[in-house]
Amino acid sequence: MTRWEYKITTNDLPEPKSEGPVKTFSCDHEGRCVVHDSVAEGRIALMEKLFNDEGKEGWELVQLEHHQPQLWCIWKRAQH
Repeated sequence: MTRWEYKITTNDLPEPKSEGPVKTFSCDHEGRCVVHDSVAEGRIALMEKLFNDEGKEGWELVQLEHHQPQLWCIWKRAQH
């Protein structure tokens, strides 16, 4: 039987740039996320780096919540 370990991370999101169109994203309680026409490029880059860095360590994203100005993530991986 697989045993899991979990962790929760909080990450500050950069402020959106005021130049040009800005996009935002939101997620519902069932984990569905939507990108709106207002996500700053810095936020997308931060999320890609975060997801890739954690994935390299074997962590799988379980849930993501956006609480302005932070991104809260719950991760799991099989215990070593």
